[in-house]
Amino acid sequence: MANPIVSRAELAIGGKPMTVKGVIQKTSLLLGLSAITGVGFFFYALMAGLSQGFITMAAFGVCALLVSRFYHLNHTKPNLCGALCTLEGIF
Repeated sequence: MANPIVSRAELAIGGKPMTVKGVIQKTSLLLGLSAITGVGFFFYALMAGLSQGFITMAAFGVCALLVSRFYHLNHTKPNLCGALCTLEGIF
């Protein structure tokens, strides 16, 4: 039986609402992939001898990407476009 908290239309996959077990499994999968990616980048940076400044810029670039992707402020998107393109161009 689906949990009414997670049975909203935007969480429905294939017309069926997600169960609590499904939400926990998907969250665990994404958290695990994020951890593996983070550890992989850490060891890559360690072995390649990347500078701390580059790693900091990469972290801020990823944060800016996530904020611009998931933070819906339609009136500020045209103003942020130049800054986000500049950050993307750095990498």
